[in-house]
Amino acid sequence: SDKQVQKLLLLYLETIETADSQGKVLPEMLLICQHLSSNLQHPNEYMRGSTLRFLSRLGKTELLEPLVSYVLANLEHRHSFVRRAAIVAVMSIYKLPEGDILMQDALERIGTILVKEMDPTVQRSALLCLSRCAPERAASFLLASQDRISSWEASLQLAAIDVLQKACLSSPDHRGECVKLLLGLLLCPANAATTTYACAMALA
Repeated sequence: SDKQVQKLLLLYLETIETADSQGKVLPEMLLICQHLSSNLQHPNEYMRGSTLRFLSRLGKTELLEPLVSYVLANLEHRHSFVRRAAIVAVMSIYKLPEGDILMQDALERIGTILVKEMDPTVQRSALLCLSRCAPERAASFLLASQDRISSWEASLQLAAIDVLQKACLSSPDHRGECVKLLLGLLLCPANAATTTYACAMALA
Protein backbone atom coordinates (compact mmCIF):
# COMPACT_ATOMS: atom_id res chain seq x y z
CA SER A 1 0.00 0.00 0.00
CA ASP A 2 0.99 3.65 -0.32
CA LYS A 3 1.39 3.94 3.46
CA GLN A 4 3.79 0.99 3.56
CA VAL A 5 5.85 2.42 0.70
CA GLN A 6 6.04 5.78 2.45
CA LYS A 7 7.09 4.11 5.71
CA LEU A 8 9.85 2.20 3.96
CA LEU A 9 10.99 5.37 2.21
CA LEU A 10 11.28 7.25 5.49
CA LEU A 11 13.20 4.37 7.05
CA TYR A 12 15.52 4.35 4.06
CA LEU A 13 16.08 8.11 4.30
CA GLU A 14 17.19 7.67 7.90
CA THR A 15 20.02 5.38 6.78
CA ILE A 16 21.51 7.35 3.87
CA GLU A 17 24.05 10.15 3.90
CA THR A 18 22.45 13.57 3.47
CA ALA A 19 25.70 15.51 2.95
CA ASP A 20 28.97 15.10 1.07
CA SER A 21 32.45 14.85 2.59
CA GLN A 22 32.57 18.65 3.02
CA GLY A 23 29.29 18.65 4.92
CA LYS A 24 27.30 20.21 2.08
CA VAL A 25 23.78 18.87 1.63
CA LEU A 26 23.49 16.63 -1.42
CA PRO A 27 21.38 18.12 -4.26
CA GLU A 28 19.09 15.10 -4.37
CA MET A 29 18.10 15.76 -0.75
CA LEU A 30 16.58 19.07 -1.81
CA LEU A 31 14.31 17.13 -4.16
CA ILE A 32 13.39 14.83 -1.29
CA CYS A 33 12.41 17.92 0.72
CA GLN A 34 9.76 18.67 -1.90
CA HIS A 35 8.38 15.18 -1.38
CA LEU A 36 8.40 15.65 2.39
CA SER A 37 6.52 18.95 2.10
CA SER A 38 3.81 17.12 0.14
CA ASN A 39 3.62 14.50 2.89
CA LEU A 40 3.16 17.24 5.50
CA GLN A 41 0.08 18.41 3.60
CA HIS A 42 -1.23 14.91 2.85
CA PRO A 43 -4.92 14.24 3.62
CA ASN A 44 -3.92 11.06 5.49
CA GLU A 45 -2.90 11.76 9.09
CA TYR A 46 -0.57 8.74 9.15
CA MET A 47 1.49 10.26 6.34
CA ARG A 48 1.73 13.55 8.16
CA GLY A 49 2.57 12.03 11.53
CA SER A 50 5.19 9.64 10.15
CA THR A 51 6.87 12.44 8.22
CA LEU A 52 6.88 14.70 11.28
CA ARG A 53 8.51 11.95 13.33
CA PHE A 54 11.13 11.54 10.63
CA LEU A 55 11.85 15.29 10.68
CA SER A 56 12.32 15.17 14.43
CA ARG A 57 15.27 12.83 13.84
CA LEU A 58 16.69 14.49 10.72
CA GLY A 59 18.89 17.08 12.45
CA LYS A 60 19.85 19.00 9.28
CA THR A 61 18.98 22.68 9.49
CA GLU A 62 19.40 23.28 5.76
CA LEU A 63 16.91 20.55 4.94
CA LEU A 64 14.47 21.51 7.67
CA GLU A 65 14.33 25.23 6.93
CA PRO A 66 11.95 25.03 3.92
CA LEU A 67 9.68 22.67 5.87
CA VAL A 68 9.24 24.75 9.02
CA SER A 69 6.01 26.45 7.93
CA TYR A 70 4.43 23.05 7.19
CA VAL A 71 5.53 21.70 10.57
CA LEU A 72 3.98 24.67 12.36
CA ALA A 73 0.74 24.34 10.38
CA ASN A 74 0.37 20.78 11.67
CA LEU A 75 0.22 22.05 15.25
CA GLU A 76 -3.42 22.82 14.49
CA HIS A 77 -4.31 19.59 12.69
CA ARG A 78 -7.62 17.98 13.66
CA HIS A 79 -5.99 14.69 14.72
CA SER A 80 -4.19 14.59 18.06
CA PHE A 81 -1.65 12.10 16.64
CA VAL A 82 -0.49 14.72 14.13
CA ARG A 83 -0.47 17.53 16.68
CA ARG A 84 1.70 15.48 19.04
CA ALA A 85 4.13 14.61 16.26
CA ALA A 86 4.29 18.27 15.21
CA ILE A 87 5.14 19.34 18.76
CA VAL A 88 7.97 16.79 18.95
CA ALA A 89 9.28 18.03 15.60
CA VAL A 90 9.15 21.64 16.81
CA MET A 91 11.09 20.69 19.94
CA SER A 92 13.75 18.82 17.96
CA ILE A 93 14.21 21.61 15.43
CA TYR A 94 14.29 24.30 18.12
CA LYS A 95 17.14 22.52 19.92
CA LEU A 96 19.34 22.51 16.80
CA PRO A 97 21.98 25.21 16.29
CA GLU A 98 20.06 28.26 15.01
CA GLY A 99 16.84 26.35 15.62
CA ASP A 100 15.45 29.21 17.68
CA ILE A 101 15.86 31.43 14.60
CA LEU A 102 14.02 28.94 12.38
CA MET A 103 11.27 28.60 14.99
CA GLN A 104 10.93 32.23 16.02
CA ASP A 105 7.31 32.14 17.23
CA ALA A 106 7.06 28.40 17.82
CA LEU A 107 7.23 28.53 21.62
CA GLU A 108 4.43 31.10 21.72
CA ARG A 109 2.34 28.66 19.68
CA ILE A 110 3.24 25.80 22.01
CA GLY A 111 2.24 27.95 24.98
CA THR A 112 -1.13 28.64 23.36
CA ILE A 113 -1.63 24.93 22.72
CA LEU A 114 -0.86 24.19 26.35
CA VAL A 115 -3.63 26.54 27.47
CA LYS A 116 -6.29 25.66 24.89
CA GLU A 117 -5.65 21.97 24.08
CA MET A 118 -8.24 19.48 25.32
CA ASP A 119 -6.33 16.26 24.62
CA PRO A 120 -4.10 15.44 27.65
CA THR A 121 -1.55 13.57 25.52
CA VAL A 122 -1.05 16.65 23.35
CA GLN A 123 -0.90 18.84 26.45
CA ARG A 124 1.79 16.58 27.87
CA SER A 125 3.85 16.84 24.69
CA ALA A 126 3.48 20.63 24.74
CA LEU A 127 4.54 20.82 28.39
CA LEU A 128 7.59 18.64 27.76
CA CYS A 129 8.49 20.79 24.74
CA LEU A 130 8.38 23.97 26.81
CA SER A 131 10.27 22.35 29.69
CA ARG A 132 13.17 21.50 27.35
CA CYS A 133 13.15 24.66 25.25
CA ALA A 134 11.93 27.30 27.74
CA PRO A 135 11.85 25.81 31.26
CA GLU A 136 11.00 29.13 32.93
CA ARG A 137 7.91 29.44 30.74
CA ALA A 138 6.87 25.87 31.54
CA ALA A 139 7.20 26.49 35.28
CA SER A 140 5.26 29.76 35.03
CA PHE A 141 2.43 27.98 33.22
CA LEU A 142 2.21 25.36 35.97
CA LEU A 143 2.20 27.95 38.74
CA ALA A 144 -0.61 29.77 36.97
CA SER A 145 -2.51 26.47 36.56
CA GLN A 146 -2.10 25.12 40.09
CA ASP A 147 -5.85 25.03 40.75
CA ARG A 148 -6.33 22.62 37.83
CA ILE A 149 -3.34 20.29 38.09
CA SER A 150 -5.04 17.97 40.59
CA SER A 151 -7.71 17.17 37.98
CA TRP A 152 -5.24 16.33 35.19
CA GLU A 153 -4.60 12.79 33.99
CA ALA A 154 -1.71 10.98 35.67
CA SER A 155 0.64 11.15 32.66
CA LEU A 156 0.25 14.92 32.46
CA GLN A 157 0.68 15.25 36.22
CA LEU A 158 3.93 13.27 36.05
CA ALA A 159 5.26 15.62 33.38
CA ALA A 160 4.26 18.58 35.56
CA ILE A 161 6.06 17.10 38.58
CA ASP A 162 9.24 16.69 36.54
CA VAL A 163 9.07 20.35 35.46
CA LEU A 164 8.43 21.54 39.03
CA GLN A 165 11.30 19.46 40.42
CA LYS A 166 13.71 20.95 37.91
CA ALA A 167 12.38 24.44 38.59
CA CYS A 168 13.09 23.98 42.31
CA LEU A 169 16.74 23.38 41.47
CA SER A 170 17.22 25.94 38.71
CA SER A 171 14.91 28.82 39.75
CA PRO A 172 15.39 29.86 43.39
CA ASP A 173 12.73 32.57 42.97
CA HIS A 174 10.11 29.93 42.22
CA ARG A 175 11.29 27.31 44.68
CA GLY A 176 8.79 28.12 47.44
CA GLU A 177 5.82 28.13 45.05
CA CYS A 178 6.94 24.92 43.36
CA VAL A 179 7.38 23.10 46.67
CA LYS A 180 3.94 24.28 47.80
CA LEU A 181 2.39 22.98 44.60
CA LEU A 182 4.17 19.63 44.92
CA LEU A 183 2.98 19.30 48.52
CA GLY A 184 -0.57 20.02 47.42
CA LEU A 185 -0.36 17.30 44.80
CA LEU A 186 1.18 14.88 47.28
CA LEU A 187 -1.71 15.32 49.70
CA CYS A 188 -4.46 15.20 47.07
CA PRO A 189 -6.50 12.02 47.83
CA ALA A 190 -7.75 11.71 44.23
CA ASN A 191 -4.26 11.23 42.78
CA ALA A 192 -3.06 8.01 41.20
CA ALA A 193 -0.42 6.14 43.18
CA THR A 194 2.19 6.98 40.54
CA THR A 195 1.55 10.71 41.02
CA THR A 196 1.81 10.46 44.81
CA TYR A 197 5.05 8.50 44.55
CA ALA A 198 6.54 10.94 42.03
CA CYS A 199 5.66 13.89 44.28
CA ALA A 200 7.28 12.21 47.26
CA MET A 201 10.44 11.52 45.28
CA ALA A 202 10.55 15.10 43.97
CA LEU A 203 10.29 16.47 47.51
CA ALA A 204 12.78 14.01 49.03
